[in-house]
Amino acid sequence: MAGGIAGAILIGMSLAGCAAADNQGADDAAANTVTIVVHDSFPNDAFAAAASAATGYDVQVITAGDGGELTSQLVLTGAAPIADAFFGVDNIFASRLVDAGITDPHIPAQLPARAQAGLFDEQGSLVPVTLGATCINIDPAWFAEQGIAVPSSYEDLANETYRGLTVLLDPSTSTTGASFLVGTVAHFGANGFADYWSQLMANEVRIEQGWT
Repeated sequence: MAGGIAGAILIGMSLAGCAAADNQGADDAAANTVTIVVHDSFPNDAFAAAASAATGYDVQVITAGDGGELTSQLVLTGAAPIADAFFGVDNIFASRLVDAGITDPHIPAQLPARAQAGLFDEQGSLVPVTLGATCINIDPAWFAEQGIAVPSSYEDLANETYRGLTVLLDPSTSTTGASFLVGTVAHFGANGFADYWSQLMANEVRIEQGWT
């Protein structure tokens, strides 16, 4: 069962500042370091090692929570950026960054045509790198043991049969949760999605802040 579709995006950001003129060693080290802030399920160590080996730069990766939390932190630290680039904000939260002036527009050379079609704007404020579906993960073996059909629609999740069995991510902090919310708006309409969510909550759906 799929919800909304969301594209993850990567973009360069302005540097936080520069080293003092009389600290040449620190300045040189900073010039050779690239810091990327990412969402909390990103393979930090493996990526940092591979990117450093491929580019010759000292690539540092820091984590800032799920996509929604990452977006909020980027906006809150806009006057003193915490990284040179970020990865893990999807198209649902993208406009917050652009409206806040967080991004440094850049269109990479040799950008594939499909990615060009997904650019946030003509300036390249945000560059798409992947496209994925938001789905509900289920345990088919458990449902088979219980003699219950697996849920296959939004409506099923609000059905008494599945009371207390569904866990969703908070749309205000999670890009996955926000994508699911957008999917319900698309399915039930602007005038019907709120009633659906009321039915979900009445059916003891649990809302979590993160994956763990």
